[in-house]
Amino acid sequence: MELKHPNILGLDCVLVSAGCLYLVLEYMNWDLRVELAANKEKYKDGKRVNKFMKGLLSGLAYCHSHKILHRDIKPENLLLSGDELKIADFGAARGFTTHSSTSDSPSLSPDVVTVDYRPPEVLGAAGCILGEMLSPIPSPIFGPAVNDGHDSLLEYEKKVLEKNFRFLGTPEENNWSALSKLKFADQFQFPEDEPLGLEKLVPGLDAFPDQKIFCRSCYARILKLEFQLKML
Repeated sequence: MELKHPNILGLDCVLVSAGCLYLVLEYMNWDLRVELAANKEKYKDGKRVNKFMKGLLSGLAYCHSHKILHRDIKPENLLLSGDELKIADFGAARGFTTHSSTSDSPSLSPDVVTVDYRPPEVLGAAGCILGEMLSPIPSPIFGPAVNDGHDSLLEYEKKVLEKNFRFLGTPEENNWSALSKLKFADQFQFPEDEPLGLEKLVPGLDAFPDQKIFCRSCYARILKLEFQLKML
């Protein structure tokens, strides 16, 4: 299926040569990660943030209306040219119907999505990107504070979880009734943290009340809905 939407990278043509398949894609100048590192000043007044978030959510809504889950939303996969944003890299994408809804079916996101932007992919990754655009530091807001490059995937994922809990609070049965039923939940103990709040995670968030409400909604879903401890 070809997805045609103003916020999804276009496919110009498909070429076959010497037994190899080539996809010729629409040209864009750079990705959001590069721009955040080089031109963070563009995001201070919130206008560029609003425009890009509208484009990201519009593109995701279109994908989901066609039962396609991207599964790897992150700044590197959001391509920019001027004020245009387009979702790219559908290599890990899957259709909703490729998995049954039974408990034995494979999970759609936990083992695929980049750790710092893990599921629920619909709003979780979008919320992380929003916080990253508003933050004065151009790096994943839920990335571990210390990562020397020698962590195993398990250690890295645990650090990301611990940072989530440090800012949002450690979930308990009284606010997440399904917690004890999650796979591997009884094998890991995390500190019982009181939430520090999003304002500590994203300094200056109070200056953007609308984005702050959206951030809270996104991060609440990370802790209460599709987020699974299978990743551990």
